Amino acid sequence: MGKTYSKMAAKKKEELKIIEPEVTQVPNPSFYANEFTYHVGGRDVFLDFKNITPRFNKNQPSEVTEHNVVIIDTILFKKLITLGFKFIEEFEKKYGEIKEPPYLEKFGQESLNQLKQIQEKLKKDDTSPEYFG
Repeated sequence: MGKTYSKMAAKKKEELKIIEPEVTQVPNPSFYANEFTYHVGGRDVFLDFKNITPRFNKNQPSEVTEHNVVIIDTILFKKLITLGFKFIEEFEKKYGEIKEPPYLEKFGQESLNQLKQIQEKLKKDDTSPEYFG
């Protein structure tokens, strides 16, 4: 059918116009995530990818969290996970096991120790009133 149209256009000596697809520019086409959470509801899986970045304003540390939520059908999610496992398997056969760097493991343990110390201090300093019923 396309050839027929081209022949007809050539016979009429018309210039064929090339139709360019319309492309919508996305402000942030890529997103770096350093944390994520998920929720399964009905037939959908909600993946909340987060980018948490520290900020320092007048010696007040804070953080900015950006979210990029992806909602995906459970069947498609299962296919994605299956492909992911195949990719990991092939990658590890070629390059070796994927592990967390040792400094992250040490950092995680230090963070847990600090959290335990804070919790213990809060238990000792708890002067909130008890129930007087």
